Amino acid sequence: MRWTLPNILTLSRICLTPVIALLPFIDGYEPKVIALVIFIAAAVSDVVDGYLARRYHQVSELGQLLDPIADKLLLFATLIPIFWITRHPTILVDYRIPWWGSLPVWVALILIGREV
Repeated sequence: MRWTLPNILTLSRICLTPVIALLPFIDGYEPKVIALVIFIAAAVSDVVDGYLARRYHQVSELGQLLDPIADKLLLFATLIPIFWITRHPTILVDYRIPWWGSLPVWVALILIGREV
């Protein structure tokens, strides 16, 4: 296996997935903002690693295998906490979507079904 920058970026996205998934469950506003910033950085790194792999001819079988897995993990790491938090409000904070309420089950199932 060759360690290329695109593969390292993909592996870093996979490693950041549990952080993104767990931060929203910590009380307070700051962990949720940090999770958002990490998510945006991971999304940008997805674009960057694809660009670098094609531009510098570093497309590898490992990258082709790991990139879709990283994308799916990132979706699950954001969707599941959003679903849980909007369904189970805390005593102090209600995270339901103002015009929609909690995230509907059918929306979560469609997004998960599409990825699987």
